[in-house]
Amino acid sequence: MTAYPTSQSDFDADVKKMTPKVTKVSGKITECREEVDKAKPPHSGGLLGTLGKIGLSAVFPIAGFYFGAKEVEHILKNTPQVKEKLDEAQGHVEDMVAELGRLVSPGNPFAMTAAADQWDAVNRTLTGILAPLDKFSATSSWTDEMGVRYSKVPEGQKAAVEGLLPHVSGMATYMREHAASIVQLWWDIYLEILDFVSTVLPHAASFLSANPLKWLEVAEKIAQIVSDILTAVRNLVDKVFTFTTGSNSAIQQLKAATSDVTGTDFGAWPKARLV
Repeated sequence: MTAYPTSQSDFDADVKKMTPKVTKVSGKITECREEVDKAKPPHSGGLLGTLGKIGLSAVFPIAGFYFGAKEVEHILKNTPQVKEKLDEAQGHVEDMVAELGRLVSPGNPFAMTAAADQWDAVNRTLTGILAPLDKFSATSSWTDEMGVRYSKVPEGQKAAVEGLLPHVSGMATYMREHAASIVQLWWDIYLEILDFVSTVLPHAASFLSANPLKWLEVAEKIAQIVSDILTAVRNLVDKVFTFTTGSNSAIQQLKAATSDVTGTDFGAWPKARLV
């Protein structure tokens, strides 16, 4: 079992594996289809026309097995349905590759996590400033104009810091949750692809070694499995697009929130100037 990615290199490696894995399945289904194409009537004049001449006890080779005339007739009669099911499965595999192609690069979510840690550091610094600002006590003796102006600076700075804190905390939380969501969504898709490959390849392999009398049964299983996984992948791809739309909306809301400059002097950090 592949481990959940904990670094960008792990994440990138898993993302790059998805399409080749699906393509591998496509190649194996093609092999199955080619095996069916090899199933031909044992004589150019047609099987039914030869039965009276060669007798019902004759056997004919198909895919490494030998069958009596009636069995061969049954196999050849079913091959169009077998081919249809394999073509259906192949079409679903191609659709899966197309679905994966719709996804944009997931980018670098682990860089966002690192940035969130940096915002945590900013938050620690700002929250650490608040207590010293409350302890500013050398203001009662400052009675001239400049003293009065400067005595009000700590209060203004405290208000400004308090106004910043929700934005800083919100930014850290948003980036961390956003990064985790990106990794989880892509991981879910990757697991579906792994499940798809690990389920279909054995069936395809069994088809290639199966008694041709079982071809239709196995082909139907392959087509159903591929169809089910394609549905799951499409649902996850839709979730990715829904998430992307929602995250864009969240970014716009965050921008609006950070435009609040309560506590500042006309948007600037409050400070005293000696003139």
